[in-house]
Amino acid sequence: MPADPLLIFDPRRTVQLQGFSGRAATTTIHDATATGFHVSGIFQAAEDFANVQLFSAYDYFNHLRVKLLPVTDLSGLTLQYDMEILPVNGEEGNVRPDCVRYASVGWDKLTITTGDGDIYEVPLMHHAAVVFGDYAPGSFGFSLHDRDAATLDELLVGHPTPALTDKACVYFMGTRWSCSSAEAIAFCNLETRLLNNLGAPDIPSCEQAIWWQDDPNFWHYLLVNNGGAGIQEAGATDAADIASRLASMVGLSSYLVDCTASGNVITVSLEPGVNGPVEVSTNSGSAPATLSRSVPGVYTAQVASSAEIRVGDYVGVDIGSANDEVVKVLAVGPGTFTAYFTKPHYGKLYNIQCRVLPRARHFGRVLKDRIADNPLPDYGEQPSSLAVEQFTTTNTSCELKLRLAGQLGAYGRDANGMPARVSVDGLNKIVRIEKKDDEFGATSLATAVEGAGNTRAYRFTFPFATLSGYLNGDRNSLVPVPASDIVKVHLTFAPRFEDVEYGLAAGGVLKEGVTVSPPGTEEEWHVVDAEAMFAGLKYYVGTASAEERITCLANFGLVRPDSEDPATWYYRLLVRRGEDSSTPQAWPPGTRIQRISTITGTRSDIEWQVRISNLDVTGDRTLKVGGDAPRIEESDGRCRYEGFWENYAYGSGWPTQWWSLGHAKRCAPNDAQDRRAVTIRYSYPREHDLYLGTWLGRDAGRIEVTIDGGAPVLHDLYLNDYNGLAAMKKLATTLPGGTHTVEIRALFEKHPASSGYYFYFDYLWPLEPQDPPDPPAVYSDVSLAIDFDTDHGYKKPPAWHVWHLERLGFRGHADVYMGVFWNNKRRRIEATYANCTVSIGAWQPDAPLWVNISGTALYFSPGAGLATEDIAAHLRAMINVTFPGVWCTSDAISIHIRSRAPNYTFTISASAQLSIAQGTPPLDQPGIEGDWEMIDTISPVMTHGARNWLRDLAREFKLAGIDASFAFSMECYLPPMAMAARYWDGEPIFLPIPSHQMHFGTRVRNYLRQMYKECADEIAAAGLPVVLQFGETQWWYFPNASGMGFYDNDTKAAFQARYGRPLHRFLANTDSPSDDIEAADFLRDRIWEYCAEVISYVRRFHPSAVFECLWPLDANQGKPAPDPAFRALNFHVNLPNEWKTSAYGVKYFRAEGFDYDVWQKNARLMRQTLEFPLKLGRPASECMYLAGIYGPPDPPMREAYGMCRNRRLYSFCFWAFDQFCLNSRPVPLEVATQSASTLASYHRPRAARSPEAPIAVAYAPEVSSRMNTFRFNARRANNG
Repeated sequence: MPADPLLIFDPRRTVQLQGFSGRAATTTIHDATATGFHVSGIFQAAEDFANVQLFSAYDYFNHLRVKLLPVTDLSGLTLQYDMEILPVNGEEGNVRPDCVRYASVGWDKLTITTGDGDIYEVPLMHHAAVVFGDYAPGSFGFSLHDRDAATLDELLVGHPTPALTDKACVYFMGTRWSCSSAEAIAFCNLETRLLNNLGAPDIPSCEQAIWWQDDPNFWHYLLVNNGGAGIQEAGATDAADIASRLASMVGLSSYLVDCTASGNVITVSLEPGVNGPVEVSTNSGSAPATLSRSVPGVYTAQVASSAEIRVGDYVGVDIGSANDEVVKVLAVGPGTFTAYFTKPHYGKLYNIQCRVLPRARHFGRVLKDRIADNPLPDYGEQPSSLAVEQFTTTNTSCELKLRLAGQLGAYGRDANGMPARVSVDGLNKIVRIEKKDDEFGATSLATAVEGAGNTRAYRFTFPFATLSGYLNGDRNSLVPVPASDIVKVHLTFAPRFEDVEYGLAAGGVLKEGVTVSPPGTEEEWHVVDAEAMFAGLKYYVGTASAEERITCLANFGLVRPDSEDPATWYYRLLVRRGEDSSTPQAWPPGTRIQRISTITGTRSDIEWQVRISNLDVTGDRTLKVGGDAPRIEESDGRCRYEGFWENYAYGSGWPTQWWSLGHAKRCAPNDAQDRRAVTIRYSYPREHDLYLGTWLGRDAGRIEVTIDGGAPVLHDLYLNDYNGLAAMKKLATTLPGGTHTVEIRALFEKHPASSGYYFYFDYLWPLEPQDPPDPPAVYSDVSLAIDFDTDHGYKKPPAWHVWHLERLGFRGHADVYMGVFWNNKRRRIEATYANCTVSIGAWQPDAPLWVNISGTALYFSPGAGLATEDIAAHLRAMINVTFPGVWCTSDAISIHIRSRAPNYTFTISASAQLSIAQGTPPLDQPGIEGDWEMIDTISPVMTHGARNWLRDLAREFKLAGIDASFAFSMECYLPPMAMAARYWDGEPIFLPIPSHQMHFGTRVRNYLRQMYKECADEIAAAGLPVVLQFGETQWWYFPNASGMGFYDNDTKAAFQARYGRPLHRFLANTDSPSDDIEAADFLRDRIWEYCAEVISYVRRFHPSAVFECLWPLDANQGKPAPDPAFRALNFHVNLPNEWKTSAYGVKYFRAEGFDYDVWQKNARLMRQTLEFPLKLGRPASECMYLAGIYGPPDPPMREAYGMCRNRRLYSFCFWAFDQFCLNSRPVPLEVATQSASTLASYHRPRAARSPEAPIAVAYAPEVSSRMNTFRFNARRANNG
């Protein structure tokens, strides 16, 4: 039954992973359906990224019978899909497409590559609509408090009104708002007028004059209230006599006043304790007077307005006069307030000012207005924008919480950590900052935006006919994309931007030093400021050059040895040392602990996942293939060549080995007169299209094609592609049936960007475009081995893999090798980072400081109350949230700035207050890249992307009814060196994959048994029977100059402990085991001990798990005995007795002999390899054969398959899937009628499976992991 049609933008068949950067950013594509897919992985460095190729005009992966005929015109299509960022382990790991940070790689673009090599970056958000979710705008807040009441009473009450100069400042990033006492008074209308008199007049005495009347009958009186005394003038001598006598008389008779006389003037004074009022008068001189004293007391003041007066406020009255005093309000009424006054105040008589002394609540109102209501910063630009989320006041405090709004509100999680700070002048009389311990001594308090997030999922719609993008990196203007000439479309995913400020704050500082402990040790630490350290989280402890990872197992809380001395306080933590393969070290007091790496400023274990769903395409998206139409290969007798042509030879420097059936020719004219051409005359019975199999790449030239003598047509074979690729070029459509003559001439012409004039001729293909055909035959016992590490592994969704196998007819037991590179987690080692230190010197309030990093300047104007370390901390936070390429820490007066990646460099300059000391390397020079060491002490050990891909592949196999084995080997790219197998001289066994061979000691066992178990978990979750393979679980086959590779410390110690003597020195793989049979048996049995431990461990969780072994006869035998080159030692130590039968748990025995088939093409040794498990006594139902087809052209495929079919083995696999498809090996499979042995040099690949895959590049080009483009691992027997 024909397959479903192939479609452009079909996640199951045509969407692929283009690649990822570095060795640690493993990414896979999986869970593909007709309308969507998932992409997931791990980002472990700031420079990591991954590309998903949504469209490629040229099909790299498929076998030619189902290879897509190229299409470059997308002008009639509109692509639409939804994108959702999924949390992994409770957090998002990749940057969102709407992130506002600078995109160092195009994670905010749809990148389109055209046929002429131009790259267009289409802004994603120009084509986005929200499907669901929203921003959670972050917020920050601060509070101000009055000094305590007792202190304020002592400072203010009864004293003249102070000329307050209190000041408070609020900072957000580089913007500052401030408020002074005078500004608070004016803004809050804190001044009013006294309307009444307060207290009696202070008139304790008066003078009363007696004037002589010259009238003997006139009586002179001195009256005090209702009493007094009188004297008739007739009885006195003069006025002075009268005054003296009246003063004496009244003074004696009155208890209210005392009187004295001087001349004719009587001075009347209130008696002590008499406050009045007392009316005093005479009838012959002065006017009456009222005597009274002013007495402090509680009075009610009538004022023009009491709106701003609250109980407890301090009010200055009679400001500037002799009676100026500050009173404390006891009660407030409409237009009144009551207080205890010590002086009289005459509001009815004078214009008396009352002033409410500004307090924290008034400062808060001013700052709220200037920050949010009517923005008015006194330094810097007003952010866009801030909104009031909460504002509360009490009589003695204010609290203002601000929410990011507008553009800031759309920052998502990247707003978290944006610094805010409040400061007050240390000389403030009233307004202070509250501290958590209820003390008020601080003059500065830092805070930051928190709670920002983003849950938006977007729908993106791309009508290709009208798209515009940035051309070739020029971000100044958008230009139309030529939609009729598109060769690639890809999306980029990159790591989230680390919240460095959180990472720094969520930690502590060692109060006491710690010593070296073995990895895994659990011990108590005493840590300062560790309230934010939580059980179950991992932390880094260390310096800028060395670090250790720990797990906080418990935080027992704060311990106060001396409750009065905070310097003695600490938190008790229980930690586990040496996590994630880090090395425990001795750390002195004061060493930082933080959530982010002390070296890189990031966390190295951020896993991520994105779901693409509801994918839909409008327009004709149909794709066709050539099917089984016969190709005219370059060696066909119908091809007539002119000029010099070079035949492809393995290892000869050609750009690829992936030619149809493994062969091609090429030429390159030296000048315009140098004629190089091929003429093909062919016949085809029906109307057809005509395609050329060739190479498109950066060294390709132009060709001229003439069909049946018609007009020549020019074709440019240049393709701006990272690797280039073997591809098809359409030469003609709807040619009539019959005979045609095609001349293809290589021209001495090329694209201006091409580096050469090459024309690669692979085949000419007359074909009728069709849907993928049914397989010509179905093989229930044949499969193609899949290597996860290669392009035909992690880059394709499993749905594509299984479809591809089925289209080729291979439904046998599959073989999946999980590789040496991408399945495990890693940590960077031996890298260096550009860095510098900025130190703050003398500075003045209100004099701005600035730092400029690569053209972007940050400004900060310090206000009152800041210390130098506060400025350093604020600038640090500004740098951390602004620049994606650097991160920094601060201490005291210094800011330590480091690049986030070894190859990142920056220029730096600063204001005069700052000095810059460059580090090693300096900030403007790249560091050392270092390398990525495997992490074995982590759970899970397998990366998130690998687990997802593995589970999906198992599910697809399950749905297809295909069983599969999943394999791991003893090889790994850069394991911790304690895990590496070693030669006699201690040299680690390094293989040019590149990878290291590992030994069979405890640490390796613990790691690999966990890897097998996690693999089994995913297989079982998919519902597929669990079959796990020990993939070349062997001691390394070859010695170095010192001897064999058995001599790691674990193995030597185990032998010493068992036999009480050193392990025998074996020099060569041809040594006799009987040279030391105890040692040989020990080495053999050590393999089985490892296998038995893995089997036992996995079956604890999956009791029905089945195991198999992969055994290479060629590497272990060399030449058959009794030849002197027979590898007797290998044959003994690498074949545990327990593998010879399935009774011990290894059900299947898979044999291989790549040297015998690929390199020697020796049918006799191939047959021996295939029959080896049968000769061990195993039934055919337990036997498998893995036949190599990589390397030189024309592997003996017919012979291998024919032998296996004759022996009726359970399973036959070609190694590997990619070579079979990329060379388009024949299907149905051919069977040789007879075959002869061929003598050849011995070539044993040092790799169990696959060589290294090249990594992704940051900007648009194809990311590939092409295999075997060189003749790797060639080695003659026993030649050292």
